Amino acid sequence: MLLLIATVVASVGYQVGAYHARQTFEPQVVTEYVPLPPEIIEVEVVKEVPVEVEVIKEVPIKLREFESLRELKDWLANDDLDSHLVLRATRDGYIDLRGPCDHLALELQRRAIEQGYLMSTQILKLGSGLHMMNSTVIGNDIYFIEPLTDRVWLNGHRH
Repeated sequence: MLLLIATVVASVGYQVGAYHARQTFEPQVVTEYVPLPPEIIEVEVVKEVPVEVEVIKEVPIKLREFESLRELKDWLANDDLDSHLVLRATRDGYIDLRGPCDHLALELQRRAIEQGYLMSTQILKLGSGLHMMNSTVIGNDIYFIEPLTDRVWLNGHRH
């Protein structure tokens, strides 16, 4: 009998063990509060830094008239603008000096003003065309200046 009981217990134990082996277990789920990482926010950092700013101050140039015809001619002799002429050949085979007159007259005026002299530009009608040259006042006399050649001549008088 004891043998029978031992066989029955062993058989039941085996079947229970086999039953447990076939049974699946789900892992235990534990809910726990986990804080999310903070939201990433771009922040612009403003730092006041002293900056030195160069301010260009325009100072008016004190311009004056040429004191004499000699001063004007000496200034023109020292200026090299007329040595930078642009010569262009025309279709007829001639050399054209009239083309750059406006550029030369304006450049001569700019150079005179940079050095403190009053000088104007004039547009004259010559024949069927126009020509730009310079003019300046000395005392009561008005002189024209040909920027291509530095030739100076008396044009008239102021009243």
